[in-house]
Amino acid sequence: MKRILSFFLTLVLTAALLCPAALAVNETAAKDRDWVYITLDPGHGGDGAGGNDSGAVNEKYGYQEADLVLKIGLYLKEELETYRNVHVDMTRSDRYGTSATAPLSKVENRVLYAAEQCSDLLVSLHLNSAGSNQSVHGGLILASNGNYDPDCAKVIDAVGTNILAQLSRLGIDTSRGLVKEGSHDGTRYPNGKLADYYGIVRYGQLRHIPAMIVEHCFVSSNSDCEQFLSSDAKLRAIAQADARGIAAYYGLEKKDPGEVDVEPLFRDCRSHWAKDYINRAADAGWVNGVGGGLFQPDGTLTRAMFVTMLAGLAGVDEASLRGLPVITTIFLLMVVPPYGLGLTFPMLYAIILSSTGKKTSTHMEV
Repeated sequence: MKRILSFFLTLVLTAALLCPAALAVNETAAKDRDWVYITLDPGHGGDGAGGNDSGAVNEKYGYQEADLVLKIGLYLKEELETYRNVHVDMTRSDRYGTSATAPLSKVENRVLYAAEQCSDLLVSLHLNSAGSNQSVHGGLILASNGNYDPDCAKVIDAVGTNILAQLSRLGIDTSRGLVKEGSHDGTRYPNGKLADYYGIVRYGQLRHIPAMIVEHCFVSSNSDCEQFLSSDAKLRAIAQADARGIAAYYGLEKKDPGEVDVEPLFRDCRSHWAKDYINRAADAGWVNGVGGGLFQPDGTLTRAMFVTMLAGLAGVDEASLRGLPVITTIFLLMVVPPYGLGLTFPMLYAIILSSTGKKTSTHMEV
């Protein structure tokens, strides 16, 4: 019986791809994988509730790390968006901060925010400090030891190396390069290997997100402040260097004047096996995701989602189906005018399975 149903499902899913009602496919669907989603994290700052962490402070000039990296972050977002197929999110875009930057004593929520955005890369923007030691200067990048997700670590190494090369062109001493520091207290990853010391990097590994900390230069160094941090133009130059480094890794190209990108319908379906089915279902008005450009293809299908999907398929008012038992809804959609579509149960299974992301060949239950 399962093999018969799977056969029907294969036919139905193939038919769904060819269905005339669903042929108005998102024009960028085939290029969804070309899109890059980046989260920028200006370090320190507010927690969205009145608390504030200024980060390191230069005693001579009064520069505060949190304020300077926020400017760098805003300039970097602006610059990255001049490239094709790039979407940029920020953990904070002002001094006040957000829930993503709270609590100030922990950084895990910054990584969780990046995960919620389905980010391909998390770049935490910082300025270093050596206290009163004026001899310490230059930039470095805090990277991963690769003990948990080596592939993510390789991305960090490559992007980080590119960024350092661009910062070096500004005259910043980047001889410290990529710094990989293991846990000081023996904290281990779930696989038993020594964890990374820095939270952004460690939580990024656990979430399989390439996450790095860019220490652009030393805000404690009067020399670095004067050369690289003393004007908005210099901060913008740092941001542009970061952008060039990121663009070099991903092979990004600049947009033409007036060119407008069309983003994927659902950012979390870009590499999902059911992407084409989901995109066509959305284009046909059968499904609309959960908001914020997300579909949650491997999430749980609630009754409300089920009714919305079936109503969209039938082209009827969703309100007319609410409150009805599920079996009654199915019966109405299959049999009773004006809801009758001639749907068979295998077709219904196909719709549900393609909307929840379960593979028909291995997850079919009768």
